[in-house]
Amino acid sequence: MCKTWRYNVPVAGSASTTAVPGVSVMATMVLVTLGGLGGCDEAEKTLEKPDLGVTTQVTKLVGDAVKSIGGITDEASAKAALPTLKDVDMDLGKLVQKVAELAPDLQSKLNSVVSGAMPQLEEAISKISSLDGVGEIVGPTLSSLQSKLKSMMVNDAN
Repeated sequence: MCKTWRYNVPVAGSASTTAVPGVSVMATMVLVTLGGLGGCDEAEKTLEKPDLGVTTQVTKLVGDAVKSIGGITDEASAKAALPTLKDVDMDLGKLVQKVAELAPDLQSKLNSVVSGAMPQLEEAISKISSLDGVGEIVGPTLSSLQSKLKSMMVNDAN
């Protein structure tokens, strides 16, 4: 069931308040026009699906990782990038569990996304691999990140 919020607003010329819906008249008209009010149950069912946005999330996470890796030029910047890379690794770990629940067509789509992203990630990693001290700082996290991405590709074959 869709949730409705109500706000207490003052009644003109009175010390009392009255509850009014939290959705403005214009927003209500837009929702009615688009048929949004009749689809609340369907919208909630869609949000419960495990395939909702997994490929988008993976794409964003890989982009975040590549961007962080691209900013690494020395040990200090590697240390600065490490929290972001660890967050990406942790978020990918959560997504790995969802991949097994995906429909085969979505697993195939995810496989394509990961296959397309791996070269970009590997290129970014190779650019920093020769920097002194950087590997010791971000290497384990990057290995874990790559392993999780590869495991998503393996699940596509199941």
